[in-house]
Amino acid sequence: MAGHRPFSVIITRFIEENASTHRKGIKELSKTRQRRRGDSLPIMIINISGYSLSAKSEEERIAGRLLRKKDLTDASSLRKHTWWVDWNPSSETFSQAILREVAKH
Repeated sequence: MAGHRPFSVIITRFIEENASTHRKGIKELSKTRQRRRGDSLPIMIINISGYSLSAKSEEERIAGRLLRKKDLTDASSLRKHTWWVDWNPSSETFSQAILREVAKH
């Protein structure tokens, strides 16, 4: 595996109710991912934005966007230490979401 940078991939839906569980889990995973040099191997989080999946009216879509913004604010500390991909399956394919994030880096 020399020359490779393996990483962990977590596929989830980050919401306020599970935020502390995610933080604890990623902290524990980071401990196991420490290398001799002290840096940790990357962790990628695929966050499925699910609010718009069941929205039928414009009001529901607006409410979904507001809830999504709140969730992303709650996730800000995790976003700093992971490679974070927001994926909305109703508006883009999984490949498009990954490529969008790759283009940012």
